Amino acid sequence: MAVARLPKYRPPKLTEVEREIVIMLAVGMTNQEIGQALGYAKYTMRNRVHHICQRVGVRNAPALVAWALITGNISGNAVRELWAQREQIESFHR
Repeated sequence: MAVARLPKYRPPKLTEVEREIVIMLAVGMTNQEIGQALGYAKYTMRNRVHHICQRVGVRNAPALVAWALITGNISGNAVRELWAQREQIESFHR
């Protein structure tokens, strides 16, 4: 009896802007903060995040971050770098 092979799962690739958004989500930035950084309105960012979630098949932003890390769409190094930059900026403003 032949065993049917399932096609190999190929996760969707995020665009460069989508990767930036997900990395910003990973360090805890709000939709408003991300929108300000990228020049979009808060509600545009909310819709953009929702669209990315739908496209890759996850329900919310935390799941999107986990999915992106697991599939290699974002790297832990990129998240760490942005985290370090945010800490420097926040400590400067204290």
